[in-house]
Amino acid sequence: MHIGSTNHYSRNSIMLSATNLCCLRNEIQLFSNLSFSLEGGEILQVKGPNGSGKTSLLRLLCGLGAMESGEIRWQDQPVSATRFNYLREIIYIGHNQGVKNELTVTENLVFFDALSEQPSQRPIDEIIRLFELDSLDDCPLHKLSAGQKRRVALARLMLHKKKLWILDEPQTALDSKGLTLLEQLYQNHIKEQGMIIVATHHPIQLPATRIKTLTLGR
Repeated sequence: MHIGSTNHYSRNSIMLSATNLCCLRNEIQLFSNLSFSLEGGEILQVKGPNGSGKTSLLRLLCGLGAMESGEIRWQDQPVSATRFNYLREIIYIGHNQGVKNELTVTENLVFFDALSEQPSQRPIDEIIRLFELDSLDDCPLHKLSAGQKRRVALARLMLHKKKLWILDEPQTALDSKGLTLLEQLYQNHIKEQGMIIVATHHPIQLPATRIKTLTLGR
């Protein structure tokens, strides 16, 4: 199984940084004084026990949550001042995956493609074939297994060129082939100087020099 990539980003030319982030949920402090930076070709692996704020952090970075204090910067500009440019360069796949159960595999990808102003970097039927979903392309997602639905969600990563992938436990429900596919996605994106923030305790098969670790709840 091989997944190619056409993304090309210059190392050190793009960066996400967070400084002194503080996040509350139901008046409980999940984390505070949290800082990190990320450059092209790097992964930030977020770890921590349940309830430590991993999902809250990812949603905050996507603009889906509010922080109590701190600053997030994209390409050395406050996200608040460059929100549109920032959001158009990220893709977020969370626990709920964002797929539509009433739509087929093909219809889901066509739907997500239509939501973007960017042209698809690959034909949708090619993406479906690469994810080994071609025999299910006309099947509604409510008839698929959890692992097959996860593959449909991950196929979104190949639709458009996004500099930053933000992923919440993406390996959930994947079988061994699916995990191999996920690792190839990581490798290709990082090789082309993309960036990934992923909440997972699953080992990432990449050089340690490319991986930063952020542990919450300590």
